[in-house]
Amino acid sequence: MMENLHEDYVFALDIGTRSVIGIVGVKEEEQFRVLDCEVMEHPQRAMIDGQIEDIEQVAKITQKVRRILEERLDCSLDEVCIAAAGRALTTRKAEFSMTLNPFESITKEQVYELEMGAVENAYAAVEESIKHNPVHVGSGNQFYCVGYSVMHYYLDDYPLMNLSGHKGSLAKVEVIATFLPNAVIESLYETMNMNNMQIRNLTLEPIAAMNAVIPPELRLMNLALVDIGAGTSDIAIVDGGAVAAYTMATVAGDEITESLIQHYLVDFETAEKMKFQAESGVPEISYVDILGFEYLVSREEVLEAIRPSVENLGDVISRQILEANGRTPSAVFLVGGGSKVPMLKDFVAAKLGLDERKVAVGGIRAQRNLVLDGVNLAGPEYATPVGIALTAVSAGNHEGFHVFVNDVKTRVFRSGLITVMDVLLTAGYKYNQLLGRLGKSLQYKLNGENVIARGGYPEPATLLVNGEPAGISTALEFGDRITVVPGQSGEDVHLTLQDIVPNLGNFEVTANGENYTLGVMATVNRQIVHPTQEIEDRDEIQVYASNTVRNLCQKMELDEENKVFLVNGERCEASTQLAAGDIIFIREKTEEDALLELMAQQKAEEETMEVTEIEEVSAAEIEVELETSASEPETEAETSVTAEVETDKEIEIETQIETQIETQIETEAFDNKAEAVEMMTEIAAAEEEEAAKADFFRPEEAVRVVEKPLMSVYINQQKVDLYPKADGQAYQFWDMLNYVEIDPSKPQGKLILKLNDHEASYVAEIKAGDKIEIGWER
Repeated sequence: MMENLHEDYVFALDIGTRSVIGIVGVKEEEQFRVLDCEVMEHPQRAMIDGQIEDIEQVAKITQKVRRILEERLDCSLDEVCIAAAGRALTTRKAEFSMTLNPFESITKEQVYELEMGAVENAYAAVEESIKHNPVHVGSGNQFYCVGYSVMHYYLDDYPLMNLSGHKGSLAKVEVIATFLPNAVIESLYETMNMNNMQIRNLTLEPIAAMNAVIPPELRLMNLALVDIGAGTSDIAIVDGGAVAAYTMATVAGDEITESLIQHYLVDFETAEKMKFQAESGVPEISYVDILGFEYLVSREEVLEAIRPSVENLGDVISRQILEANGRTPSAVFLVGGGSKVPMLKDFVAAKLGLDERKVAVGGIRAQRNLVLDGVNLAGPEYATPVGIALTAVSAGNHEGFHVFVNDVKTRVFRSGLITVMDVLLTAGYKYNQLLGRLGKSLQYKLNGENVIARGGYPEPATLLVNGEPAGISTALEFGDRITVVPGQSGEDVHLTLQDIVPNLGNFEVTANGENYTLGVMATVNRQIVHPTQEIEDRDEIQVYASNTVRNLCQKMELDEENKVFLVNGERCEASTQLAAGDIIFIREKTEEDALLELMAQQKAEEETMEVTEIEEVSAAEIEVELETSASEPETEAETSVTAEVETDKEIEIETQIETQIETQIETEAFDNKAEAVEMMTEIAAAEEEEAAKADFFRPEEAVRVVEKPLMSVYINQQKVDLYPKADGQAYQFWDMLNYVEIDPSKPQGKLILKLNDHEASYVAEIKAGDKIEIGWER
């Protein structure tokens, strides 16, 4: 038909339960021209409910279809476009919100983060379904995101078609994400590999049928499309210009055939023939049962035999539509080979409460951009193969491709631009593997005050594409190589008692020639523990210190009032902390001591008064002084001499006071310096047995190492103090996960992430007084 088929050809294969349909066409400007079509039935049941059971048999039949088309078109069909059936299809709607800086434009990176959050929520919902309903969802299967469609974007609750470049405070996205088990995808790829064909595009059967039957301009209405094959009935819902839902039922044309098998005792092939004859209007149908007897029955009798199964099929389809759509749609299109079953559309209309004229057996007649080059594709069974071709054309030449993630071949199955984010989701990476996790913090009470020891900060993943630095929104080409070094979570906090109170234990000092034992003790939850005891979250630590001069006075049974304290020869206060080996002299305060203290106090008061007087000088006084100075000018030399004289006098007075104080201290501390040195040496050399440890513990001088909070927020209605980060960075929403006992990687329902009653982004900045909600919606 076409001697030189150019490289932009599209070869679409619809691998159904009963037959394989191949279509070849080319894109010509805004139209798609179908050049040829071939249909071939499976010689035996190699597929069940739309899924490949016998890969070798399916590979043989697809190869035959390919060879026939290659011979007729005189070309080589090395690339193929296919669709996965909906039997194991799992879809979830999900949304995600993030707070924004209203003064900055929304970037593509933020849009991708928004979509990624929604897809993560959808995947969490799938995992939760597997956990609670493994029989229906697929226990043991690993599901992969094969694509997602953005249903709506919102900016400050206003719907938009595209968020990039806009400004606002709150962005939200709603998506519908589709997931398939890995086994479904791998069986399709293995079938194509056996024929040395490369998959150019892979889509989902309901998406393909939708693209063929309901073009975008019709999707403003609430419509349902049902692709009824032999094994499955795939359903897609459109509303408001977007695809609103996908679902499926494992009830389809084979159930009609099986009812004939039971009623007439015939084999599967005979029952299929009887069904097709009834569909085509043959008035009388002959058949031979498994016992070898031949019969002739009317079409009306056959229709009556299949009525219960047709009614059941219509009932199941209607219930799935209502469940997915939430209400009766405006109209329903039935496509696929199973849609031709007599009475089916009438039952669907009755079950949905629709006018019979609003349920129609559809086809591709609504496609204005489709040109049939002498090929008859009038039947509803051609909707899916044509849709597979149209989907591939709209997607371009780089869809259905594979890339490599850390040298592992990874296939991506979705339309539109393919990014690093798409591939990592398909490869099973989770959010915390890309951003890392803040190390687990430790919160405890120290002397009645809350202290938080923060966990280590994470390191985000390193992403490279073909050796060059990349981000999650980096666009990919066929065969690109992605290198992922997963983000490193911060280290969890591990503290022992001696880490918090490093000076635990007893030590000796010498006071007035006698040895005394002082020290620091701590309890954990009111229990005395070993210093190496590891502190647990919410532990209460009480520190008792007996290590000051005041504690020593209590030990010596001395009143600290009217005393002079010397530690290692230097005068000090009662609150001074002592250390092992310190030598202390304590004596009564004399009149000279009181005089010196009074002089020092008066000097300090005078200095304070001088500063105060300077500060209280009025502007008027300054102005008067300036005028006086102007009327009685003073030479620069006179000014300089006067200042120097005043300064010299001040220095002389200060020096005299300091010398007098030092002399007084030295004289009264050591009447005989040589004798004092000898005494100190003897005391330092003396050793006595350790005193009882329990005598000195007093709470008056408790150790306090509490850091001042940066701000306070409310997490799940509980006030939480946040302390400054070591790197000075601002707190973000994902930091708050460390203050709740929740693990997003182990979902227990829908994850609620709210900041001030709005859906939150993981990177939203936290401010003082923010209200945060994190938990599972059960």
